[in-house]
Amino acid sequence: MWQVSHFLFRGLPLHQWQPTDVDIEILRRWLISSELKSVENQLARMIIERMNWGLAASVSTALVARLLLYVDVTFAH
Repeated sequence: MWQVSHFLFRGLPLHQWQPTDVDIEILRRWLISSELKSVENQLARMIIERMNWGLAASVSTALVARLLLYVDVTFAH
């Protein structure tokens, strides 16, 4: 299943995606509730890794700060 998910998601322009609070909550849940080798956990990590973390005009500082907070809380558990 991971191979299919990875294949589908690697072609998406995740660097252009601006996630909503609901999207971030889903990623957070996948990271907290899933085992490290689960498809959900691996997919969440890949998505977060490929997101645009720069401060380009298209990405607001508020979005980056919100994501960092969620990721920080996730890895603190």
